[in-house]
Amino acid sequence: MLKKISVIAFAATMLTVSAAEDWENPAKFAEGRLPHRATAYPYPTAAEALKGDFKASIWYESLNGKWKFNYSAKPSERPKDFYLTGYDVSSWGDINVSTVSGITTAAEAGSQVQMKAEVLP
Repeated sequence: MLKKISVIAFAATMLTVSAAEDWENPAKFAEGRLPHRATAYPYPTAAEALKGDFKASIWYESLNGKWKFNYSAKPSERPKDFYLTGYDVSSWGDINVSTVSGITTAAEAGSQVQMKAEVLP
């Protein structure tokens, strides 16, 4: 009898854990993520690859530039379906994204937040 009660209690606990929101469920930490891999840049020819200038590859695209940004205090407050093609983000703010500069400035709701990135030797 005690064994049956223990099994039922364990099953109820597992159902409660699986019913938790994604961001509260420690078992869901890699949703929609690609597996780890080494950095590699494709080139159209071996001669181009030997030059080693990955930015010259026809398949290279920098992510630097202006991005639309919308802050949500909680995941449940995020805009629904924001990832769909054609979603209207015209009311969102802009941030400058740069992987090169040491300082990135983001304008959010009329105020500015500065984040300083340290360059390690």
